[in-house]
Amino acid sequence: MKARATAMADAVDEQVSRSLTALKARTVRRWSDVLTGIGIARSVTSTVERHMATAVTYVVNDTLQMTVRMVGGMRLWIAEADACVTCSAYSGLLADAGTSFPGGLSWDPGQRADGADRIDSPPVHPRCRCRVLPWLPRWSAGQVPLPLHLQRQARSNIAHGHARPSESRAARIRAAAELLRSGVDLPPDVRAAAQRAVRSRRFAAA
Repeated sequence: MKARATAMADAVDEQVSRSLTALKARTVRRWSDVLTGIGIARSVTSTVERHMATAVTYVVNDTLQMTVRMVGGMRLWIAEADACVTCSAYSGLLADAGTSFPGGLSWDPGQRADGADRIDSPPVHPRCRCRVLPWLPRWSAGQVPLPLHLQRQARSNIAHGHARPSESRAARIRAAAELLRSGVDLPPDVRAAAQRAVRSRRFAAA
């Protein structure tokens, strides 16, 4: 946690230094130069928010790791419904307690990193909202196992282009195309949605 706090402080210091440099008298020639300096200073807020969100995710998942150790069983990766193409590739994956998850996964081939180091738990990127929870097979109780349900839901989200505004449509289209190439068993409506998106290069409005 100390290292993460230091990283945030360093990032803020860098932004402040850039802002002060931009606002020096010899640099400012017109009003637009002033606005540029102010814009750099304001970006400190988003920098702090990004680091804080990531730090909170680390803390939450560190706490959940303790829960996994107490409960026993396996570790289940859970991504949000509008997770990015990377986190969607992890949703529903299981890892034994004390083992890590594969690194470099993504439904977008352009973001995949073959041979990447394994990762212990989320976050995998800034503002990542994924969680790792304990899972025991007996909890299925005759229903569709939660890991399988999460994987199916993630594939459906990829096919329909569910995403946050910060993620590019091009990345989602590549992910939909990769989903079709993967050979995984898809319900007819999910397959049709992915095919339409790849063919038209856009997703149907929600």
